[in-house]
Amino acid sequence: GSVGAAGGSSYDSVSGTDYVDGAGNTFGGVADSGQFAYQAVTGNFTLTAHVNSFLGSNPLAQVGLMMRDSTDPTAMNAALFLQGGDAVYQNRGADGADTAIAPLADVSTPQWLKLVRSGSQITASVSSDGSTYTQVWSANLNLPTNTFDVGLAVSSNTTGATAGAVFSNVLIS
Repeated sequence: GSVGAAGGSSYDSVSGTDYVDGAGNTFGGVADSGQFAYQAVTGNFTLTAHVNSFLGSNPLAQVGLMMRDSTDPTAMNAALFLQGGDAVYQNRGADGADTAIAPLADVSTPQWLKLVRSGSQITASVSSDGSTYTQVWSANLNLPTNTFDVGLAVSSNTTGATAGAVFSNVLIS
């Protein structure tokens, strides 16, 4: 969707960190707007990342992990975000449908996030240390395809400015 201010993503091979910044009204509703750095993945996967830091002036800015069936703003998706001091799970069960949102746990950066797809089961988990994860949500979704765009997402929740996040230890397996 329309994001206003331009965002982007980069990888620093010296520090091993990914930086993603994005504007946009939000990931949610019936259409998303924000920055999504992704790769296509077929079949089951586990996506983990450490959110080292997050800078956004809007308390509803979002940073986290997302899977989408396409990059269309109305695409089916599932995500685990840090937003306003909470871990938030959300999904859009079909292209163009409204997004279901569930605030889950009081967490802040730095934080480890994990999003897992196993068949139609999507599981979201958080961890403060990267080894012991707490599952915060699990849902069965009617997945229309076996290949998804999987990656890092940031939205400033405003079109006038970007929010930025530093990720490390990003792994898709």
